[in-house]
Amino acid sequence: MPRPLALAAASAAASAVTMGSLLLTPVPAEASVTIPISCVAGEVVLTTDDTHYELVGACGTVIVQADRSTVTMSTATRLYVTGADTHVTAKPQTLVEISGANSSVSMPSATSLSLTGTGSEASVTGLVEHVRIEAAGASLSADRTHVLVVRGSGNIVDGGHGFRTRVIGDSNAVAHDLLDRLRVRGDSNVVTVASGRTSSKVVGTGNSVSVVAARR
Repeated sequence: MPRPLALAAASAAASAVTMGSLLLTPVPAEASVTIPISCVAGEVVLTTDDTHYELVGACGTVIVQADRSTVTMSTATRLYVTGADTHVTAKPQTLVEISGANSSVSMPSATSLSLTGTGSEASVTGLVEHVRIEAAGASLSADRTHVLVVRGSGNIVDGGHGFRTRVIGDSNAVAHDLLDRLRVRGDSNVVTVASGRTSSKVVGTGNSVSVVAARR
């Protein structure tokens, strides 16, 4: 008698576990089930498209190669999202890199965050210490940023309290509630700081910057 599809999928996932890394083997596309994965030492690599994964436990390195998938996970040492149109919901992270087009990560905090995929997105409800945006059409929402560098073009930043922000690319839109220090070197950027006083230096052409100058 054949096993139910959900049990077969879970069995296939369990058989992929090794001591050094975890590589999820494909399951049938019609199997709309959640695949639970217990994080182990080494790497967890998610490869199957159109799948929902649930990672349990503290993870080491997680590589999300799957397209059009969703991932729910705990904390990881390194999180790489290379698949397209994939969304990850995570606990606090150390290092996050989003290079897949139109993929996104939601998390409460991160030490280091990189957005390089076209249309990539990150939502951080707390502090992200170091952010690097080198993309076209990427977006970042963060309550607090320590160091933020925006390259590329057409990127959007909705920030709360920032310490140091540098806008090097062109045609980006950056907004902070508060910002201590601003440097703009690209062209045609729009930067606004809602309140407080900001130390700023602006070069380039066609930039629109709205800040209250810091007292000297």
